[in-house]
Amino acid sequence: MSQAVLIDSGTRFQCLPDCGFCCGFWDISIDGPRKEHLLQREWVQEIERDLKTRKNQPLFHIVGQTDRSIIQRQHGTCSFINDQKRCSIHAREGMDAKPLGCQQYPYIYYRTPRGVELLLDHSCPEIIKNLGDLVTVEDVERNLPHQFVLSVQESFPLSSKTNLAWDAYVHLESALLGILQLDLSPGDQILCLHQIAAELSRHLEAHGSSDSLIVRQALEGMTTEKLREMLAGVRKVGMSVSKRDLYLAILLQLVEATYSRKLRDDSSPSGPMFLRILKQWKGRGTESFEVFKLRVNHAQLKTVTLDDSRPEFREVTGRYLRYLVRSLLNTGRMPILKRLAIVSANYALVDWLARAHAVELGRPRAEVGDLVFGIQIVEKFMSNRLFNELSPQGNFLAKVVHAMFDNPVLPAIMLSGRSR
Repeated sequence: MSQAVLIDSGTRFQCLPDCGFCCGFWDISIDGPRKEHLLQREWVQEIERDLKTRKNQPLFHIVGQTDRSIIQRQHGTCSFINDQKRCSIHAREGMDAKPLGCQQYPYIYYRTPRGVELLLDHSCPEIIKNLGDLVTVEDVERNLPHQFVLSVQESFPLSSKTNLAWDAYVHLESALLGILQLDLSPGDQILCLHQIAAELSRHLEAHGSSDSLIVRQALEGMTTEKLREMLAGVRKVGMSVSKRDLYLAILLQLVEATYSRKLRDDSSPSGPMFLRILKQWKGRGTESFEVFKLRVNHAQLKTVTLDDSRPEFREVTGRYLRYLVRSLLNTGRMPILKRLAIVSANYALVDWLARAHAVELGRPRAEVGDLVFGIQIVEKFMSNRLFNELSPQGNFLAKVVHAMFDNPVLPAIMLSGRSR
């Protein structure tokens, strides 16, 4: 495979010294050798003794049967973060002693036939805003020998019945990125992404082949006029705003219950969770979301607008949608069609969370800062992460969510009647 380094033009990043966002946003894992190195240091032993004295907790939690551990958190952040929001490991032991994830975040590397491709994780607020210095090929090449690089699969599942080889996938990726250049709202762009993939899947099933030439010809036949016809048909399907609000309520409450560890692993979730879903769906009362750190008045939320046609919004959402399309490189066993259905749900959730954040700050309409908040929360808890959390669970709502994302009209439902 080629070793050329590929970065999207204009990619920027600068880690702000007083931010510390990622250190409090994630549970940070560390490998065995780095953990043992740290435990030999007296200053680390002092932190561990203090934790055991005050909380009767270890500094490192062992994860399963692996050699990886989770660093204990204090006051909502990593135990190694000091009062200036700086990493004590970095300051005392150097960069190489830090957990690999901390060294690499927010960079994600993929080895593909095109070369080593760099994406930047959009759970970082500075990445969402695209602030800081330009990321250069020279910077990446200098650090690459010390980074963890993912290898993409030889084939990419388009649907449960069709796989694409690399050359065919490249044609699809190019078509999807082309959609993001059209003068359409972000919601309509997402609907077009899903429709192109769905139409291609039907075409390939009818031909009984996913040959690269057939894929290219099929995608070339999807003209702008045809896309507009598709959108018109999709909008007719997805007019149920009530159903969209119900789906949003299920997803938000499921994320809240899953990540706060309040969802039971038996065949049915708790009764209070159903009541919270109903309250949110009906737009009644005020509710605290522990995981999102939000207190939401559901009725007031309906009065807040988010105008994603504003240039500053389009700049942020444009980069975000490009990142989501490029991230299909890492689709794994999940079909691309399902990943694109998740994108539609994610964007509906970003809209909801941005407006909820605006409500909490007393704003009548969402601003770019609220949008950034919504994206970083969704990128932490949704995407494939929620499905990974749900996979071992057999409760009723986990099954409902899996069925929801296999519904071909889900994107149309999730992007219906969004607030402007």
